[in-house]
Amino acid sequence: AHHYETGRYGRSKDEQEARRIYERCAGMGSPIAMNNLGLLCQRKALERRKAGAEEEAEVDAREAVEYWRRAAEMGWILSQRNLAEAYAEGLGVAKNVGEARAWMRRAASQLDVKAAYRLSEFLGLRFAAASSAATPLDAVAFAGDASDLEEAAWWLERSAEAGSRDAQLTLGGLLAEGDMLPRDVVAAESWLQSAVQGGSSVALFELAKLLASQGREEEAVKALRSIGARAERVDAEPELIWMGCPAALKQRALVAGDASVDPVTIGAIEDVDERQAALRGAIEEASLRGLNDVLFQLYLDVGKCFLDCGKLEGAEAVLDGLLDLAQDLGGDGADALRREGILRNNRAVGVLRLQRRWTEAEQELIRAYIAFERMAGEKHEVLDEVSGNLALI
Repeated sequence: AHHYETGRYGRSKDEQEARRIYERCAGMGSPIAMNNLGLLCQRKALERRKAGAEEEAEVDAREAVEYWRRAAEMGWILSQRNLAEAYAEGLGVAKNVGEARAWMRRAASQLDVKAAYRLSEFLGLRFAAASSAATPLDAVAFAGDASDLEEAAWWLERSAEAGSRDAQLTLGGLLAEGDMLPRDVVAAESWLQSAVQGGSSVALFELAKLLASQGREEEAVKALRSIGARAERVDAEPELIWMGCPAALKQRALVAGDASVDPVTIGAIEDVDERQAALRGAIEEASLRGLNDVLFQLYLDVGKCFLDCGKLEGAEAVLDGLLDLAQDLGGDGADALRREGILRNNRAVGVLRLQRRWTEAEQELIRAYIAFERMAGEKHEVLDEVSGNLALI
């Protein structure tokens, strides 16, 4: 059913056939099928609402809620979360804060990290910079009293301890602010550092602000310099990284610049020998400054230099070495999978294809596809590129 829904693995995309199979599985008691049917209905509801067909959209939204309810009552965590969000937003069901919290609490009680974090928001603990929800919660309806906030803090800490980057950022930010939670700069710094290690640029900026407020300007400047290499929202909203930042710190971070390690600038150097020399210097500088994502791209460019010189064995050696290095560069699981997918795709197309090692190239592309799919599912745009390469091979 999923293959028909997404049009993968040799199946033509056919939503009606996907739905028919899901309904058959749901009739046999499959909570996975029920959840996916709910997602199909939700998607249809959004399409119809966008087209102005409000009544039809509401019918689809109510149907989605019923599928999720059936699966949620069977204990399916994803459906419990989806049902909670439906109650929170009033989609397909009347908005009900109590039901939203109750269903999210049931999911969190099954040790679901995302549900634990979201429940803390439902109970009133929210940090604006960390919010990842498509629709912001109603601040008045979801305001928590003292007991709600106490419970929220407990769930937030559990989620942070389990490795949720958003929870770590939120907990660190709230402890640094000292408004909704007692101010604790030591704990705040620790949690923000954890979120930074998970790849959060927002946490890096919040950490820089915290360090600056303590007079630790050198450390704050170092944090600000590395934001550009990790940016989650810097490219889209560059001014956000400087909000609340003292002008002197901003100027010192900007003067340092990143031109010496910029892969785009270095990649534009036409002379291969000159580009290789620039890459050697950039790699050393990026290593010293801890710019791991930049370092990864620079090593990829070294492999490209070998390809430009026709040295396929050298390129393969670089990419093979990067597969090991990628695991040591840090970040969350998604970072590791993204790097693996990029490397395997490049190795298949840039080296194995040119050496006519077709079977190895096909296997490498399949591994790349699996890595990207595990990272972000069908939403990841690189999947189309990898699929095209696989078809070509």
